[in-house]
Amino acid sequence: MINNRIDLIRKKMLENKLDFYIIPSFDPHQSEYVACHWKTREWASGFTGSAGTIVISKNEACLFVDGRYHVQADNQVKGTEIKVFKEGLVGVLNYMDWIEENASSGEIVGFDGKVFSYKAYSDLLNKFEIKNININYNFDLPGEIWEDRPEIPSETVMELSAEYCGKTRIQKIDEIRAEMKKAGADSYIVPNLDDIAWIFNIRGKDIPNCPFAISYGLITMDSAKLFISKNKIPEMVSKSLKEDGIDIREYDEIYEELKKLSAKSLIFDPSFTSIFLLDLIDEKVKRIPQGFIATKMKAVKNSTEITNLKKCQIKDGIAMVKFLKWIDESVPENQVTELNVSDKLKDLRGDQELNQGVSFSTIAAYGPNAAMMHYSASKDNFKEVKEKGFLLVDSGGQYLDGTTDITRTISVGELTEEEKLDYTLTLKSHINLAMARFLKGVTGYYIDILARKPMWDRGMDYKCGTGHGVGFFLSVHEGPQSISYRKNDTVLEKGMVITNEPGVYKAGKHGIRTENTLLVVEDRTTEFGEFLKFETISYCPIDTRPVLKEIMTEEEIKWLNDYHKTVFEKLSEKLDKEETEFLRIKTMEI
Repeated sequence: MINNRIDLIRKKMLENKLDFYIIPSFDPHQSEYVACHWKTREWASGFTGSAGTIVISKNEACLFVDGRYHVQADNQVKGTEIKVFKEGLVGVLNYMDWIEENASSGEIVGFDGKVFSYKAYSDLLNKFEIKNININYNFDLPGEIWEDRPEIPSETVMELSAEYCGKTRIQKIDEIRAEMKKAGADSYIVPNLDDIAWIFNIRGKDIPNCPFAISYGLITMDSAKLFISKNKIPEMVSKSLKEDGIDIREYDEIYEELKKLSAKSLIFDPSFTSIFLLDLIDEKVKRIPQGFIATKMKAVKNSTEITNLKKCQIKDGIAMVKFLKWIDESVPENQVTELNVSDKLKDLRGDQELNQGVSFSTIAAYGPNAAMMHYSASKDNFKEVKEKGFLLVDSGGQYLDGTTDITRTISVGELTEEEKLDYTLTLKSHINLAMARFLKGVTGYYIDILARKPMWDRGMDYKCGTGHGVGFFLSVHEGPQSISYRKNDTVLEKGMVITNEPGVYKAGKHGIRTENTLLVVEDRTTEFGEFLKFETISYCPIDTRPVLKEIMTEEEIKWLNDYHKTVFEKLSEKLDKEETEFLRIKTMEI
């Protein structure tokens, strides 16, 4: 089936005189998780990971994936003509370099400009210019042959009260206009769905597990327009938006609006705005590619958000403790599979106040399956959990008062010395970052080494970032901040939320990850400047059974014991007698 789809795309390429065709993972809003309508890369390849790019030429079909998906990609394209390129490994080209190396002067590279960002287009243009490789972005070839393509979703929108998020949409828009003025812009296009949800204080259900509504925003100095399918907005929400001066337009009207835009200057985010949208705008309008305004604002949580998020994390911790107790009791009875782990967690979180579902599809991976960082069990492919090795569970919840993301690797039986060592190294890496103190002005790029050092000392590494931002009842993966070996210029600021999730992944053996969520807080001010630190705001026991205490430092042991003391204090009063006793045992000092 996959090979047939690739052949059909090649036929369309020939008809349109294209030599290469690129299929990215994105929708018109550059979303990480996309609605089924835009899962063209998955449709064309069978690879279900959230990130990856396909390039089809006359003779080859190539899938380019990062370290999170090396194992998964190999497994899912097996039996097809697709060749996997494992980015991050020495000597492996990315998709742009591969095209440059394989294309001849005058050949044409095609793609759909609606799902290709201005930044990606510009990078291609710069790379291909010297070799005279041409670009044509007017083709959605999969869309022309995808007969049963799902419709664009149109789920109902809800309003999020300032009681939870701390600021009204009017306040946010006023602050945005102040930043626009500083940048010399009188208009601002907002294509990314999480920014739109944040600005207008709305939440939707168009993307699985992400509370977004397919829409665009356009803010000028005297208007704020929301382009969205009107039939998805309830009357009360529509009335509230209009009372706050929001002009509601149909989703597709953004195209005509941009064509007639009379602004002197437009600020936009080149990473989220498609080349198709920008091409609609009159050349007389000055374009300012610095439109990270809402993205940066929402990354720094206000005091109301922080207060609510901590309450949310306690509720999530309660669900996790109940889950860990269930695991310990059920594995010996042969009652646990990778599938019912996900179901159990969803139910336990659903019992918590203000829960709105899960924040992403739970990763429940037993044994070697955990070596695939984003492994997903299915009804046709799952394992039973036996009394041996590790079960890795990466999960999170959506609540009206926050979003959570947490990973625990659980000992479910006999462990090898290698498993114990790798578990302890992961814990040491996690603690090293959790204890970090750093000068204000530092980015996550500079402190990533703190997590990797215990592993590097043993000649080990993990091929992914160490931490990502988390939204407030928004995306579980939120920028612009990150902690990663990949360069990031975003300074860590007080009020930012970011994960701490180093790990060990050994194909065919095991995967281990320990993840908590961190809040950037004040530390102290000295003659050398202002220092910041992290406060861990995830509350859930870390399994101490696999820990090799002899390779941990006294400081690391103290951190673990102090953390467990906090977990017990935060959660015990919310649990029944049996659960409290279970938690007491799980949080005992080592």
